[in-house]
Amino acid sequence: MTSSNSEKCCPVHYYAIHAPQAIAIQYGSLSITYLELHHWVQSFLDIMMASDSVAQSDKWVIDSDLPPTAIYLALIAALRLQISLAIVPPFVGSDMLPGFTALRLNSNNPDDLILPPFSSSDCRVDSPAGSVSPAASFIYLTTSGTTGLAKHVVHTFEAHFSSATAMGDHFSLQSSDKWLVNLPLHHISGLAPLFRMMRVGGTVVFSDNTHDIARDCIQYRISHLSCVAATLLRVINAPD
Repeated sequence: MTSSNSEKCCPVHYYAIHAPQAIAIQYGSLSITYLELHHWVQSFLDIMMASDSVAQSDKWVIDSDLPPTAIYLALIAALRLQISLAIVPPFVGSDMLPGFTALRLNSNNPDDLILPPFSSSDCRVDSPAGSVSPAASFIYLTTSGTTGLAKHVVHTFEAHFSSATAMGDHFSLQSSDKWLVNLPLHHISGLAPLFRMMRVGGTVVFSDNTHDIARDCIQYRISHLSCVAATLLRVINAPD
């Protein structure tokens, strides 16, 4: 995506048009292309809009202990509807945010959150990609609360993409890159790689084994990784 369009349209929709078979998400044995993700989000929106409480709400909240594929889906759905999404950690709970509508996904099995296979030849993708509101309130994240009560901090899509652009330019990120995410998505360090890979059409790899990051790095040919110091030491000291 160029700087002129990166903050004005949904990046998943953009790459569903321009690189439909590129892998957007890798999660264990699941590989989801940008085309599949685009249609997955659209189907999810159809289901969510059938619920009056969700359809009439301009703020959603989702628990961060759901599978990362579900959170990614809700993130893109909220972006397309131009509404706010709060991703809350377990110590907060989705029922603690008045004015937000909780997204109730009735499964913790990531396989149940993937739509049935479809033929790419039967798919239609509207072009150009739909517009978004870059400066509108987009994501609410919760502070740790170590210095007092936990607070909810709002982020815009524009802020996340500006950060992703700066990081992408600094590291020369490209579509062939794979970023391993092993940090929680209610934390900025876990969420930011999604936007970094979205911007360039790269792959987000969600770790399904946080105790063996070195194995994931080798198995999925990871090019980039965000981690805490203890995890980095485990990767460095892992046997060949």
